[in-house]
Formats: sequence, structure tokens, C-alpha cells
Amino acid sequence: MAAMRRTTGLTCGFTLVELLVVLSIIALLMALLLPSLAAAKAVAFSAKCRSNLHQNHLAFTSYAYDFRDCIPPVGTTYNYWQGTRGATWHQILGKAGYLGGMEQYVGYIQGFALGNTRFRVEECPGEKGSPKPELKGFTYYNNEHAMSSYVMHWSVSGYHYYFGYMDHLYPMWQYFRRGMNEGNPYENIRAADALMVMDGPDWGLTWLLPYVAWNLDAPGSYTGYFDYAFRHPAETSNAMYRDGHVTGIQHIVKTGKPLWKFLWKRCPNWAWQSCTPTDIWLN
Repeated sequence: MAAMRRTTGLTCGFTLVELLVVLSIIALLMALLLPSLAAAKAVAFSAKCRSNLHQNHLAFTSYAYDFRDCIPPVGTTYNYWQGTRGATWHQILGKAGYLGGMEQYVGYIQGFALGNTRFRVEECPGEKGSPKPELKGFTYYNNEHAMSSYVMHWSVSGYHYYFGYMDHLYPMWQYFRRGMNEGNPYENIRAADALMVMDGPDWGLTWLLPYVAWNLDAPGSYTGYFDYAFRHPAETSNAMYRDGHVTGIQHIVKTGKPLWKFLWKRCPNWAWQSCTPTDIWLN
């Protein structure tokens, strides 16, 4: 009986070797799962980004219904050197009430407070932040100079960035809903091929123009500039087209296929400054 009591009174436990084996297995499983979790997170971010771009299309459509089928100009962001603020396309849409709730944001990228307005649907959750030292890792949604992760097609308003610039009081083009081919003899592009808004590149600082321009297809511009825009899985950038569909696109260095198309030339022979189209209205 005494022997039995001694035997049953013993406590069992893991040896150090067994604990190390278990911890090693857990570490191995985590190493195997983390890439999958990171990939799933990236896919979720991309899906949210596409949802935001769909909401942007609804904003453009609503704006067109209310303002004679017009499209807001590209606009300009904060100009550090001139100390001025412009009105960007997303601020025009947002302040007109088409992008949901507006919030005030103050950033300190330049070391001083600069306040501006922004809208949540202008944030791409896939933005990791600029690697450029002067931008301190800020995303462009959190950059007080930009306040948006997205850029708009340059040829919508061309060099006529905003109201009153280059003597054009209304730099707005019509036919967002009806189609670019009506009243536009210079281009013949389907709505499904008309890239309107996409993830923004790594602009840098100072004078930021929230547009995607003709150098999108320049192979040399990919590294250190446009590669920031292609931040989603498989090095894709989300793009919203005028017909409302949103899809992932790859740069020409990956596919060999150009992405840039002139949507509106506005004037023949690149006579931007001297041409005043008659079919642009603000309402």
C-alpha cells in the first residue's frame, strides 16, 4: 500500500526537450501561416480599395446628373513654394456632398501644421507610405498636401487644372454619362477603355498634381514613381473606368501593353491655351 501511495503521489510534466519540440513546431506553423495571412490581408485591402473606387464612380455620376453632365477638373493640391491651396477633383466632389462625411486633417510633414479636408472613400488601405525620406513614411491619404490615395486622368481637363487657370473660367468637360464620342471629334474611345481614376504614384513633395499622366507608360518612370501605384497583389493597381467597372491593371513593363489613352484632346494640334470649347458648363 505504501508503494502504491508513493507511485500515485508522483506529478507528471514535460521535459525541457519536449517543450522545445512543441515550441519549434508552433514556430514552424507560424512561419508557414504568416505569408498566407499577409496575402489574405493584401487581398482584403485591394477589395476595399476597389469598393472605394466604385463609390468614386457614383460620385462622378451624381455630379454629372446635377451639373449638366460635367466632370470636375483635375485641380491642384497644396503648393508649398507658393503657399497656396487648390481644389482637387475629389475635394470638389466631396464638398458638393457626393463622397460622404468630410473630416478636417492636420499633418506635419513639413514640420508645421497644415490643415485640409479629406474623405474616407479616398483612402486606399493598401498604401504602405512613401519610402522617400522627406515624406517620413506618410501615405498620400495622410499627406496634408494630397489627402487622397487616388489620381484622376490628366486629359479630363489637361493643363487647365482649376477654375480661372490659363484664362479658362470653366475647365470642365461634358459627356460623362452620354459618352466621349458625342461632341468630341478628336478621340474615339469606349467608356470601358477610358481609365478615369487609379491608385496614385509616389509624387514626392511640394506641388502635387493629383493626376495620372501620359508618362504612365514610360518604362523609366516605373521604378521609384509609378511602382508605388501598383501596390496590390501581383503588382496591380486598381483602376476605375468611365463605365463604372473597377479592375486591377499592371504596368507596361510587366505586360507590354500600354495603359495611357487620351480621353479628351479638347483642341486640335495641342492648342490648349488658345482653344475655348463651347460645350463646357458649370451650371
